[in-house]
Amino acid sequence: MLDVPKKLIVDEQFVTDGFLCDAICQVQIFKLEDMDRYQVILAKPKLDKYFGKSVTNFFEVFATRIKKKFLANVKASQIDWFNFLEWEAEGFDSFHTLVTLEFDGNNFSNPNWMGRVA
Repeated sequence: MLDVPKKLIVDEQFVTDGFLCDAICQVQIFKLEDMDRYQVILAKPKLDKYFGKSVTNFFEVFATRIKKKFLANVKASQIDWFNFLEWEAEGFDSFHTLVTLEFDGNNFSNPNWMGRVA
């Protein structure tokens, strides 16, 4: 699923209001070649010490705000969301997981992690 021809269009640290503190994640957005479809990968921020919201616990809020900032004119149904889980420090392999979300026209909700993808 991640192994398709695509073009990287965004690769940055995304910072947003986490209600009591900043919420930060690493975001990569890809435009799939020959398709009107996008892949968005969210990962923990590349910071030595980050004690804010975790990507997993704040996924739907990150997704809502990232869509509004970078993909405002793209239908939610044209976006595939992924969570990159890094586990090297704990002695496990890192992996991507597909995340499905509901979209009400303004906000994403009810994230569901569907398992590892290649």
